[in-house]
Amino acid sequence: GGAHDPEQLARWRIGLYVFAALQLLWGLYSVCGIGIGAWITFAPPEEIAQTGGTPNPVLQLMEKEPVLRYWTYLALGISGIFALGYLAAGVGLILQRPWGRTVSIVCAIASLGVAGIGLIVQLVYIMPALTPDLNSTNPTVQAGAVGGLSSIAGSFCCAPVFPIVAI
Repeated sequence: GGAHDPEQLARWRIGLYVFAALQLLWGLYSVCGIGIGAWITFAPPEEIAQTGGTPNPVLQLMEKEPVLRYWTYLALGISGIFALGYLAAGVGLILQRPWGRTVSIVCAIASLGVAGIGLIVQLVYIMPALTPDLNSTNPTVQAGAVGGLSSIAGSFCCAPVFPIVAI
């Protein structure tokens, strides 16, 4: 099996197409996540109340903490750029263009950096504010705290998985 072995080339192409499909799926997943995040972040509170939702403690915290608020806005925008990057990388890989792999690696490394900064912001602003609510006698307040704190775990455990695989 040399470099021109048909079986080796077929396996290489299959791997390339699988990786391209993963890039495209991650890009689409990111677009959906950004859409949901933007709706939650920017929807007027009365619109959320009309859908049966309860006040979001993280959104209430964002009103008080400008660093958290502006980081959230910036992270949504940066994530949009990364989503487009992952989609472009997937197309580039399908077309077997060298820039497809380069874009994939750049997006992955940058995504890890943003995830790290996001984790720090969450640990500094969200965790201290919501942890006392876990002891509330109001189940709605407890649920809000659990939801907000679980987003920290989700960000830490889930967000870096695909970028690490992509590198």
